[in-house]
Amino acid sequence: GGTPRVETAIRRDTAPAHVAELLGIETSDQTVIRARHMYDGDRLVQLADSYVPVDVAEAASVENPDPGLGGIISRMRDAGFEQTEAIEEVTQYAATSVEAEAFGVEVGSNLLQITHTGYTKTGRAVEVTVHRPGPGWVLRYSTPIS
Repeated sequence: GGTPRVETAIRRDTAPAHVAELLGIETSDQTVIRARHMYDGDRLVQLADSYVPVDVAEAASVENPDPGLGGIISRMRDAGFEQTEAIEEVTQYAATSVEAEAFGVEVGSNLLQITHTGYTKTGRAVEVTVHRPGPGWVLRYSTPIS
């Protein structure tokens, strides 16, 4: 029922140490970073930074601000880097001054962070996205039992 809007800034830079480790690269290696601010109308609801190894990003043309239908995951598939497994880690963290200002909360408020890592069938991590949703999010998961 909202009005979704996304602002995307794309750059090449090093990834934070925990992201570089997940990608299996050195902390000095460049990645393509897609930093997104996601809105419902004028209200910021999520910050999401995606980190992609440069060779994958170049092959899949993910430096394009509008990657088209299916987003960068579809472009990766088209370039031969299909993701066949994703692991998501959900943690709580204390809001920094950046998140506090962005989401209108106090510094140190507990917020969720979802770290999504996408792997190919060979086990290579080709994308890590760090999602930082604003306050009030509810996560609901369904997993087949049998």
